[in-house]
Amino acid sequence: MLMLLSDFFNMLAMAVFACIGGVFLGMGFLLLKLAGIFFGILAGCIILMEAAGRWISHLMGA
Repeated sequence: MLMLLSDFFNMLAMAVFACIGGVFLGMGFLLLKLAGIFFGILAGCIILMEAAGRWISHLMGA
């Protein structure tokens, strides 16, 4: 009976740790995705600013 109980608690502990690990993994992926979106927007802004700068200098007759 004691062996059965200890096995049950081992399984329970492993399940809890697996859940916690899964949550952290999910948060990591979410942060990675958010960082990807953020860097995408940043790169888009830089490209637009570069294009606008060239267009303005072209209008100035440079």
